[in-house]
Amino acid sequence: MKAAIIALATLAAGAAEERLFPDKAGVVDVKAQYGAKGDGKADDWAAIQKSIDENKRKWRVLCFPNGTYLVTKKLTYGRDLEQAKQLVLQGQSREGTIIRLADNAADFDDPGNKNYLLTMFEGRATGMAFHNSIHDMTFDVGRGNPGAVGVQWMNNNTGCMRNVTIRSSDPEGKGAVGLDLTRTEPGPGLIKNVLIEGFDYGIDALPGPFSMTFEHIMLKGQRVAGIRNKWHTLTIRRLESTNRVPAILTTDRSGMITLLESSLTGGAGEAAIVNRGMLLLRDVKQSGYGKLVKNDGVPDVEGQAVDEYVSHPPKSAHSAFSSPRRTLRLPIEETPDLPWDPPDKWAVVDPATLKAKDDDTPAIQAAFDQAGKDAKTTVCIPGGIKEGLIRFGDTVRVHGSVRRVIGMDTTLCVTPAFRTSGKPMFRIEDVASDVVVIERFTVVEWAKGNKFTWVEHATPKTLVMRDIGSMSPEAAPYVAAPNAGKLFVENSCSCLWVLRKGQKVWMRQINPETNAIGITNEGADLWILGLKTENGGATVIKTTNDGRTELLGGQNYSSWPPIKPKQPMFVVEDAAACFSLGGLSFVKDRGFEVAIREVRKGVARELSVRSADAGGRGHAGAFPLITAFEEPAK
Repeated sequence: MKAAIIALATLAAGAAEERLFPDKAGVVDVKAQYGAKGDGKADDWAAIQKSIDENKRKWRVLCFPNGTYLVTKKLTYGRDLEQAKQLVLQGQSREGTIIRLADNAADFDDPGNKNYLLTMFEGRATGMAFHNSIHDMTFDVGRGNPGAVGVQWMNNNTGCMRNVTIRSSDPEGKGAVGLDLTRTEPGPGLIKNVLIEGFDYGIDALPGPFSMTFEHIMLKGQRVAGIRNKWHTLTIRRLESTNRVPAILTTDRSGMITLLESSLTGGAGEAAIVNRGMLLLRDVKQSGYGKLVKNDGVPDVEGQAVDEYVSHPPKSAHSAFSSPRRTLRLPIEETPDLPWDPPDKWAVVDPATLKAKDDDTPAIQAAFDQAGKDAKTTVCIPGGIKEGLIRFGDTVRVHGSVRRVIGMDTTLCVTPAFRTSGKPMFRIEDVASDVVVIERFTVVEWAKGNKFTWVEHATPKTLVMRDIGSMSPEAAPYVAAPNAGKLFVENSCSCLWVLRKGQKVWMRQINPETNAIGITNEGADLWILGLKTENGGATVIKTTNDGRTELLGGQNYSSWPPIKPKQPMFVVEDAAACFSLGGLSFVKDRGFEVAIREVRKGVARELSVRSADAGGRGHAGAFPLITAFEEPAK
């Protein structure tokens, strides 16, 4: 099928490309700086573990040049929730950079006692594992290690795994789990372009409450199930599973999965999906199984394909008006990606020109201007600079030949005067490239009263904002000029988005935490794959002025003290929308009371959270589908 072909092409592209960095980019080289050999023979455990211990919680990038890094013991970020964060593992290439567990390693021989090739947190719960990410590498649990887990994942707010393979080299595929999501509170995060081969379970997900988003995932040769989910909320687009066992197994009624454009191929078994929880399927095919879905408590889904299926009856705010019981089906476009530029095409901001607690705009702008003169295409704000030492005092113009702005997972701050200026930190304007990518930084400004913006989109060219997080209350991530082109957002903790009429916007793994309106759609087409919200009862998305909003998957986590009066979770005013979202409320009286308020031609209707709830764990607010739109006139 077409989706599978695209998924294969995307994975292949991610495997082939090499990521090389110029000397001044500020990455930490595990070979040059920590003595790792990467020859597949020497034990590199001590060198890699030391590099992790000395660089976590420092917004650092650990760079692994191509090679096979043999380890004999568990690599770990530790148990301290204040330390197990803000660390990025970056390979030179997906197929060339391999972290491999030695064959028949001690402490990995018991299939009933999991042990980890890499664990990103070993404490009971965190919620503070900000910005942990892994890019462009392979994890191999070797042979004869039936208790091995490839990666036990932990990130919070922002974090992603991109262009990664997790495999068992055992002839029988032995290994416990490829990607483990069973430590309390993983997510929200993005897992994209990932291949998992072998293991009892390819992906094993146990707890919420934050949700995970997956796109372009391949699962092969699992021994028990491709994905096992208990009560996590998983949003998955373009899954290709090739297995004799069930592709998906949901074991608890509160587990929720949204699955789109996927192919589930098997050679045995009653059903491709075995489900006890909540399920939204769209454009999903199976072959080789007896049926598509074996449900518990509701009718099964027979046959080989389904255009659209919801396990629990869709809801609407309207009794006075009809609303289709299906998703909007807005057009979906892949996030554009640019070829990785070789180091000689990079311009790097010189750290020596940055002035602590002063305005660094002239030095940063000079790098962009020089890049234009020299036909450079990537501008890098280097990593390894302490928080607070890069300060914007004015807007930096992105123009000319520059097509990628990359902050090496570092932090950006602003001067006191800029904080209330209303200006953008970056203005994307007269650029030559059809696509501009700005990525990999966190804006840190804790003070209240922030009135600045991260990025102004002042060009009809396409803009991609990726792996960008916020620790800056009231600072908006984006402003669109009247001529703004398409916008793609991936893996961002950010709120106060305002989208203009006529815009086309695609968001993947968005986390708007605020007690203001998280996203305001004033007439755009907005498609969202995976959203996690955290607030005290403020509207998450407001859609007006003939806008169209489609939210497919994610989680409402109502943990903040309640605001008064509480607002509807979603507002749709003379517009069209549909929403699929899981829900949790751990504290009495916290959370939303109204799921959606819809207004059509001056007539308002509301749907309460209690009425919308599909019964997830007894906490109100889990609904596989709510619709708020009219059928187009024929």
